Amino acid sequence: QKELNKYNKSNPDIESVSCAVRKDSGDDPDITNGILVYSKVSRIKSGIVLDGGIGVGRVTKPGLDQPVGNAAINRVPRQMILREVEEACEMYGYDGGIKIEISIPQGVELAKKTFNPNLGITGGISILGTTGIVEPMSEQALIDTIKTEINMHIAQGEKVLLVAPGNYGQDFLLNTLNIELKRSIKCSNYIGDTIDMVCDAGAEAMLL
Repeated sequence: QKELNKYNKSNPDIESVSCAVRKDSGDDPDITNGILVYSKVSRIKSGIVLDGGIGVGRVTKPGLDQPVGNAAINRVPRQMILREVEEACEMYGYDGGIKIEISIPQGVELAKKTFNPNLGITGGISILGTTGIVEPMSEQALIDTIKTEINMHIAQGEKVLLVAPGNYGQDFLLNTLNIELKRSIKCSNYIGDTIDMVCDAGAEAMLL
């Protein structure tokens, strides 16, 4: 506490600090491997606020992990970030407010290569995760994305879900049936998992 008080007195005008870490995805085939993830922490009057900056997507449609208007930082990463900040404040006896802003400058361009435009997440990529530990060659990440897309369609009131294994199926829906790509869900090879998830989501029917 003495060191913190000394620092505050000698740096009265410093209201925020920022740092970055370079992501290492290990063996996971992740387009975000090697990108810089920035965290900016600012003083505020009270409370702890977490938000997304440049390159972190913003939710525009219901049915996702976060409500419309929120930064696309999912529940578990939010809990992890807030817990670490709370522990740091407690460790150094800081009782003021903190605002945390997560930014990924490359996220704006990377988002174009992800499912985010289909999910109604605009302006960047999502902050996902369940443990904070990278799993080698994770297939679960793709299955979780399909589940998220199913839930989004259900939240928009759709009762019959259109599913295609890949681009050929979606092209058929668009060119032959005049159904927009955003109406269909791409399931890749995970057809069985997708059928289970469609049933669990409460859809009345599914067209493959």
